[in-house]
Amino acid sequence: MDGEDVIIVTVVRLLRKLESMNVSYDSQFDLLYLQFDDAATSVRNEDAGDGVVLDITPDGRLAGIEILDASRVMDLGRLFPIEYERSGSPA
Repeated sequence: MDGEDVIIVTVVRLLRKLESMNVSYDSQFDLLYLQFDDAATSVRNEDAGDGVVLDITPDGRLAGIEILDASRVMDLGRLFPIEYERSGSPA
């Protein structure tokens, strides 16, 4: 099992227990952020490769996922019907 499979399994397990998730997109930096733990005050960033950065809490929980160059790696329009907050200046 390579690292990519581990990330997918971890996220699937997290989403099953998830009560809410915030999704935000910053068009200025083309950054998509999935926030699972809005109470996390301290996180460490772990590079998962391919422009994905994981935010990990001190106790090892996944607090969020940053996707860099998001519009290049995914169709942002497919996020719907999820509503997401758009920040930054218009493209």
